Amino acid sequence: YFEGQGPEGLAAFGHSKDHRPDRVQVVVGVVMSRAGYPISCQFFEGNTADVTTIRRIIDMVKRRFELKRVVLVADRGMVSVDNLIELEKAGLDYIVGIPLRRYADVKEILVTYPGWFQAISPNFWFKEVFLNDCRYVLCYNEDQAKKDRADREAIVAKLKESLKNGGIKPLIGNKGYRKYLDVETGSAKIDRKKLKEEEKFDGKYVLLSSLSAEVCSAEEVAISYKRLWQVENAHRDLKSALEMRPVFHQRCDRVQGHIFCNFLSLYLKIALTKELVKAGIKMPWQTILDDLEALKAVHFEISGKEYLLRTEFSGCAYDVFKASGVKPPKTLQCIST
Repeated sequence: YFEGQGPEGLAAFGHSKDHRPDRVQVVVGVVMSRAGYPISCQFFEGNTADVTTIRRIIDMVKRRFELKRVVLVADRGMVSVDNLIELEKAGLDYIVGIPLRRYADVKEILVTYPGWFQAISPNFWFKEVFLNDCRYVLCYNEDQAKKDRADREAIVAKLKESLKNGGIKPLIGNKGYRKYLDVETGSAKIDRKKLKEEEKFDGKYVLLSSLSAEVCSAEEVAISYKRLWQVENAHRDLKSALEMRPVFHQRCDRVQGHIFCNFLSLYLKIALTKELVKAGIKMPWQTILDDLEALKAVHFEISGKEYLLRTEFSGCAYDVFKASGVKPPKTLQCIST
C-alpha cells in the first residue's frame, strides 16, 4: 500500500490483504520455480481481482517461458464457485483448497469417506475421493491436527472460566467462541456435541482438482498444494523482513524499481537460506545478517600504504565461515598494489 496518492495507473483502492482499506495499493505477483526461487515479478493495478491477475500472469508465464501447460494451485481464500467457473471458461487446470465451512453439503461425506490413507511422510497422509463427477484429495497433517486440538482446548478452557464468572455476553459476539456454545434464554453452556463433531476435522483439509489421475496422481496433487508455503513465505518476507511496504514513491517507474529491488533481495535471501541448509547450519538468516551488520571496516593510510582494519569477527557469522571451511578474512589487510 502507498503512503500518499501513489502513481496514476497503478495506485487504486481494492481488496486490501494488508487490512488497510484506507490506502490505495498496487498488486504484486511473484512467479516462483519448484525449487523455491523467485524468477519473475509483475505489477498490477490496486483494484485488480485475483482471477484477473491469475489469468494475466499465466498468459505472461506461458509466453515468456514457452510453457504448453500451466496448472493453477491456489489456497482456500481464492476459491468460490464463480472463480472456478472463470478458470474453467479460460481452459485452466487447477488444484485448489476447498473451504469446508462453505461446502457443508460435501464436508461430512468427504471427511468420513471410506478408504485407506496413504503416507507421503510420517506426519502427512492423503486419500483420493471421487464424488459427483469431481475429483477430491483429502489430506491429513498430524502436526496441524495437534495444533487444532490445542487451539480448541484453549478456547474451551477460556469458555469454562468465563461461564464460571458469568461473563457470557462478550463470548457470544466472538465467532470462535460462539460455535462451541449452546445458548438458551439467559444462559449458556458448552456444546459437547459440537466439540465432538469438530474433532473429526482436526488436521484435515480437502483439495479439488480438474486434472485427471492419468495426468497428475493424487500424491502429486497433495505435494503441489503443500508447495504453496514457499510462495506464502516469499510474500511474507517481501512485506515484513524486506520492508517493501509502505511505498512512498509517487512515480510508476520508481514504484516498480522499489518493488524490483525487494524482489532481488528476496532472491538473495532464499539463496542464502538454501546455502545454510546445504552446509548443515541450523540458524536463521536474519541472525547471521545481524552479526555481519556489526562488522565495521576502517580505511586508513600508513607510510604511503592503504589498509582496511576490520572489527573482530565473532558470533553466528564466524560459525558460518567455520562450518563452511572458508577462512575468515584477516583483520588487517593491505589493499595497495
